[in-house]
Amino acid sequence: MLLPRLPSRPASTRIGRMLPPALLAVVGLAACDSSTGPEDSESVAIRFVAAETSTGGAAAGGLDLAPVVGTNGSLEITDLRMIVAELEFEGSNGTCGINGDDDDEEDCFEVELPPRLVDVPLDGAPLTIATAELPAGVYREFELEVEDLEDDEDDSDFAGDIATLATEIRSAYPEWPEEGTIRVEGTFTPNGGTPESFVVWIDGEVEVELELVPPLDIPAAEGDAHTLDIVLYPERWFVRENGTVIDLTQWDYATTGELLELEVEIEDGFEVELDDD
Repeated sequence: MLLPRLPSRPASTRIGRMLPPALLAVVGLAACDSSTGPEDSESVAIRFVAAETSTGGAAAGGLDLAPVVGTNGSLEITDLRMIVAELEFEGSNGTCGINGDDDDEEDCFEVELPPRLVDVPLDGAPLTIATAELPAGVYREFELEVEDLEDDEDDSDFAGDIATLATEIRSAYPEWPEEGTIRVEGTFTPNGGTPESFVVWIDGEVEVELELVPPLDIPAAEGDAHTLDIVLYPERWFVRENGTVIDLTQWDYATTGELLELEVEIEDGFEVELDDD
């Protein structure tokens, strides 16, 4: 089922396939009490996919994402990659587990995965980036961070992960800028014109908070499997309030050397679809 969007924030004035398997080897869960593992848990597959706002869901399997259309032309996105980090599930009122044990930590359960580059599927086939084992409890929010490659992290371990990721990314994309969080490739076709190609990097380091409505309820000792699809809506990123689309050729990095700054727009372009049957 499609979960409702959180209310949009005020308008801003600022306009994987994944990396090698070695980076994906560690998949775990940090609970409030790290000294004890979950006695009762269920698996939750975390997946990425792009979708079309007009259809309210992902493109049909095997079909590419439809162009993003505005009054001035259309964008066809052929490649979409983003750096994600710190996937987190939050429980009820800071409690952890089925017994509602109190804890001072705000984030009860964090999926322990290094930051990675995700090649977001554009053909309607979700890409699983992690499978987390969540302890029994009620989860009301899911969070993720859209990250860049800047060396500005206070946590030395995370800074090391970012440095490792930067090396991996630049082996494929030597020009990836430090402030870049998302790479978009495609064409813009103005009304009455011909397609023009672009490769754009977006400067949009944000924390995305997605409310789970209804909450994800994991009872004790049932052993069910769940899927949580992180659905991206590029139309919300690139269509302005006046109905025009952003001409991304004006931000082609090889031509301009500039990044497109989008933050609020990036946050508003995510939803979650939860299958907890």
